[in-house]
Amino acid sequence: AWGTSAAMYDNVMLDMSGIGPAHSGSWYNADQSGHGFSMEFGYAFDGSPQAVVYWYTYDSMGNPIFLLGTGTPMGNMVEISFNSYQGMIYGDFAPSPPPTIENAGTGTFVFSDGDNGTFSYAPSDDSATRWGHTTPVENLPVVKLFGIPASPVFETMQ
Repeated sequence: AWGTSAAMYDNVMLDMSGIGPAHSGSWYNADQSGHGFSMEFGYAFDGSPQAVVYWYTYDSMGNPIFLLGTGTPMGNMVEISFNSYQGMIYGDFAPSPPPTIENAGTGTFVFSDGDNGTFSYAPSDDSATRWGHTTPVENLPVVKLFGIPASPVFETMQ
C-alpha cells in the first residue's frame, strides 16, 4: 500500500524551483549594457542561505557607482538591502573618520530559472538625493552572462 509508506532521507533538496549557489555569477540586461550585477549565493556562518549582490550602476550625471547589499533567498526571490560606503580615500585603508554607510534602496530579484529573472528597485531618500535615483525600476529582465558550476538550489539538511 503506497499510501501508507514513507522514506527518510538525509541531505534532501526540497524545492527545485528555489535559488541556489548556481545562481552566482554576472547578471545584466542586454538592452542596458553598461550596468549589471555580480551575485554570490552561499551559506552564512550559521548555515542559512545568503546572497551578496554588487550592483554596478551610474548616478544621474553618468558617474559610475557601485552598491553592495545582502539578503536571504526565499523560494525563487531575494530582496536585497543595498548600501553605499562613502568616505574612503584611495590608498588609505584606515581613514579618519571612518567611512559612512548610506542606505541605497531595496532591490528584488525574482528568478524564473537559473539563467533568467527580473530586477526591481525602490530608491531610498539617500539614493535619490545623492545620485538622482528617483525613478523605481520595475521588473527589468536580467540574464546570467556567466556563472560558476554549483548546486542549483540550497540543500535543506534534515
